[in-house]
Amino acid sequence: MKHPRHGHSVCQIKQRYIIVSGTRKDCLSLFKSSFRVECYDSQIDEWKELPMMNEGRHYHSSCNLNHKFVFVFGGIRNREKRYSNTIERLKFEDGQW
Repeated sequence: MKHPRHGHSVCQIKQRYIIVSGTRKDCLSLFKSSFRVECYDSQIDEWKELPMMNEGRHYHSSCNLNHKFVFVFGGIRNREKRYSNTIERLKFEDGQW
């Protein structure tokens, strides 16, 4: 991974990819780690960055739906330190939120 993580979320897709999102660490820095999403490909042992989330968050949840979408929901907004009631959806194959 390129970005430090604490309070992040992880989900798996197609028994091959591990998607890691958000963090409590480094939440106000220029790196915007709390917005960052990374994908680990276990077949080629490589990490790559996916598009950033719209809302930086930590202590949230994530899951996949039919191995096509990743949903990221809830948690705590890093900037305001308040609970989030938003859901973001990543279309995995296109890499678009």
